Amino acid sequence: MFPTTKTLLFSLLARKTPSKFMFTRMGIDTLQNNSFHQDTSGLIPLVIITSSWIPSQPPTATIETKSFDSFLLECPNGIYTSARTISYSRILALEKHFARLAKSLDLYVNDDQSRKDRVESKITEILGRENSQAYKSVDFWRDALYPLIKMGLEKNRQKFLNDLHHDHVLDDSSNETPNEAKITISISVDPMIVRLHVCDLKLKDPKDQIIILNKGSRHNPTSKQISWVEERKELEKLLTPRVNEVVLYDPESFHCTEGLSSNFFVVERLPQNEISSANPTSTNLQNNPEKSSISKSDGSQSSSISSTGTPDIEYLTKSFRVATSPPSTVLMGTIMQLVIKVCEDDGIKISYTSPSISDLQTDQWVGAFITSTSRLVLPIETVRLRDRNSELRIGSNMLVQHIKNRVEELAKQDSAKVL
Repeated sequence: MFPTTKTLLFSLLARKTPSKFMFTRMGIDTLQNNSFHQDTSGLIPLVIITSSWIPSQPPTATIETKSFDSFLLECPNGIYTSARTISYSRILALEKHFARLAKSLDLYVNDDQSRKDRVESKITEILGRENSQAYKSVDFWRDALYPLIKMGLEKNRQKFLNDLHHDHVLDDSSNETPNEAKITISISVDPMIVRLHVCDLKLKDPKDQIIILNKGSRHNPTSKQISWVEERKELEKLLTPRVNEVVLYDPESFHCTEGLSSNFFVVERLPQNEISSANPTSTNLQNNPEKSSISKSDGSQSSSISSTGTPDIEYLTKSFRVATSPPSTVLMGTIMQLVIKVCEDDGIKISYTSPSISDLQTDQWVGAFITSTSRLVLPIETVRLRDRNSELRIGSNMLVQHIKNRVEELAKQDSAKVL
């Protein structure tokens, strides 16, 4: 960390001043100017933390009725990202967010020369010329954001207790805690403002979820621009209690890339030559009393479990592989990173080739799942092709369940205590 930055940060935080920037998933989460009309009907009040970059202006906490999109659209010329809690008091993969913060901000600032000149001039004015590059330090963001995150979670907890007990404020010793929270951090560089949006983490029933495959792509997929928030609204109308996500595919290659708010994975059978070389005894599995197969409705063998009822990872790794888009072509999420780690640690083969719809139609997809901060790993058993209005049943696969279980374990380990 820059020698003078840490002292400056402590001074700023002691005066309850704003820190600086955001968490980020992988690329730059970018905001641009857009006009909007907010419909607050049916919305639940939530916590908003607002903080100027100017040291003399302390942050404020308010309870507002505001949709997620309207919150983002109110913050032009900046970046945003979302995180989630684990057991409410911890933030999932917080260090990973901090590690990508410096790179994301640097890319955003340098994306436009006039923006770079304005932002660097303002940062120099606020932090001083000797600290003008401090925002590129991971330590800088760790020190700066903790107080604002903690403030947001504490205010949200107090709101929960007030609502629960009819506005009777309980003391801090109460053991009652809210549901898991979603924390969105939005940063604008013109004007220079930091805001947190803290609300309950809403999850759909994970049972029997389907996805819709739809033609389309994101411009500059590693940059999460606010224009995408507007563009995806029509596709979001396809989401229902059962339809969990819309996954985009290239209209020319028919390769599936990513969801509106998720990364997409498919489990495929290994080619026969790879199965034979990796597992020469695979054809004799039925002779092994320690294993029993789980078959799909078409009679094909999709996975195996041991006599204890747990996935037989040795069989799974020698029979299947995971396919997903190359990380450089999509917005790589925190959970996608955990999936890749699980595959590397457990010897699961990964094909960084975007899954093909033609393989789906020829029954090469034997499992599928989507990942995001809120969903973690969500198995998908049915796929709907929007332009054909037809559904294809993939079914379940024990490799998906294994990855799901392992990611949940890592998520608990890879979290930082805030409260």
